[in-house]
Amino acid sequence: MNNMLHTSINIESERIDLESRSGNSGFKSELGFPLREFSPAGRRLLCERRQRNAALDVPRRTYEQAYVCSFLDVECFVAQPLENDIEIGGTIDFIEAARKSRAGDPLLGRAGDLIAAYRPPTVAQLRRWLSRESGSLLVIAYRCPNLAEEGICDREDLLYAIGGNFIWLRLWTDYKRAFTACLRSANPKLDRSSTDDEIWRAMNRVLLEHRLRVRFEPSQIREWL
Repeated sequence: MNNMLHTSINIESERIDLESRSGNSGFKSELGFPLREFSPAGRRLLCERRQRNAALDVPRRTYEQAYVCSFLDVECFVAQPLENDIEIGGTIDFIEAARKSRAGDPLLGRAGDLIAAYRPPTVAQLRRWLSRESGSLLVIAYRCPNLAEEGICDREDLLYAIGGNFIWLRLWTDYKRAFTACLRSANPKLDRSSTDDEIWRAMNRVLLEHRLRVRFEPSQIREWL
């Protein structure tokens, strides 16, 4: 996953660099509408923002896959398809309750912090995720293959199992890696010797730019650099 993240960022950087070298003038008459003029600084800022977007796309997809994995496990538990809006909406509420029930579990890293980072999906969003991600390798890898063998016999057991699925730890790992990549994009000089003010400035830039709803202490960030 780390290699995929760096590959995505590198490809995007090379594409922006190529566009900046070629300029806009050769495309105006072909497209039939005016294009904005970018200064070198503007091109650089655009490239950096797209790098951060590419980095954050990785945990965003992991979150979608974690939700699909949880939904399919609930569906398996009730032994029938969950298809109408009431059933899907109720399952979303159940998954959120499961996430909160294990939010402080040290086995899941700091996955509880991401409850604030990612809002529950709407019914329509979850339908789209199910159609796109149900057969993904990550979902298949983290599904509970046999609920009975896992000792999952009632609602409380299912809450515990879904909230403690290690796919949430995978989400935390992906998010931490992506967030660190964003901070380094905002300030390439950041390292473990950086001051709290330097870390706060980089973090505030990333949080505001991407409207993220989770904050970390500089001491935490320093451990990741």
